[in-house]
This record gives sequence, structure tokens and C-alpha cells, in this order.
Amino acid sequence: MLHGSVLVVDDLDDNRRLMRLMLEKAGFAVFVAESGARALELYRENRVDLALVDLQMPEMDGITLLTKLRELDPHAQVIVITAYGSIEKAVAAMKAGAVDFVTRPVRREVLLALVEKGINMGAIVAENQRLREEVGSRYDFSALVANSPAMRQVVALAEEAAKRDVTVLITGESGVGKEVLARAIHF
Repeated sequence: MLHGSVLVVDDLDDNRRLMRLMLEKAGFAVFVAESGARALELYRENRVDLALVDLQMPEMDGITLLTKLRELDPHAQVIVITAYGSIEKAVAAMKAGAVDFVTRPVRREVLLALVEKGINMGAIVAENQRLREEVGSRYDFSALVANSPAMRQVVALAEEAAKRDVTVLITGESGVGKEVLARAIHF
């Protein structure tokens, strides 16, 4: 049973091979890249749940790659890994959007737990985004039916109120859509 897909980015062949074997044995689909440019290609071409990125690589370092991955996908889950860790580098990686920062050598079970956690977090973020879009489309102003000029004026006024931090009181007869209008303003 596959747990998700991981993109391993490292300029050292031995590191890529070791990570691939470890992750595939644990049930992950694994893509490998020897450079940041190749990693970006693979990320665009494949559904990748998490990227495991080496910090120090020629041409494009891990922080630059992390930034480019987050530009491609603002919700990209990236773990930065390095043999040369420091607090400054860890802070830089986290500020750039890394979900974690790991120094080598790292124990197999620790790395697998971090990868699983990162993939799960990505799934939660994706589900949250999907639900927000669903709720937003269900309750936005375009979903309101306003045929009469008076009702179009009410909707326009409600749209203006929704842009501001104000208290809104909606009154009217039962069944005219006060609750629907209130939800549109709220969302």
C-alpha cells in the first residue's frame, strides 16, 4: 500500500539512492532529482505529496528550490535536509516555508515519521482548501437570485457591508432569504 509520493532532491548519487530505497521500502512512490532544475521539472510533471530537498547543491541551493516549489504550489510540503545544519539555516528554511529541517545523519524511523507527517499535513491543507472553495462558492453573492431592482439593490448593499468590519442587521418577512443573505455576507 502506497503512503504517498516523495521527490528526493540531492546532488549526491549515494544520498539519492539511499533515500529512494528507504522510502520505497516504506511504501512511498519516489521520484529523484540530482538538481533543482530537474526537481522543478519532476514536480510539474508528477503529483508529488512532499519534497525532501538537500540544502547544499550546486547551481540552485535548497532554499532557492524551496522558494520556487512554493511559487509553483503555495501548499507544497518540503523538508530540507543537510549534513551542515545550523540554527540560521534552519530558520531560513522555515521562513521560506519548509515543514521541517533535518540534519544528517538522520535515523530511518525519524525521517519516515517526518515524511509521513508532512504528507498528512499536505492532505489536511488540500482538504481545507477544497472545503473553503466549496463553502465559498455555495455562499457567495453570485449564488443569490436577485431579479427585481429592489433585490439587486439589497445584494449590492450587502456586498458593500461584507467588505467592511461592521455589524449588519437584516430584517424582513419570513421566507424572503435573510439567512441566505447573512451567510453570503459572513462568508
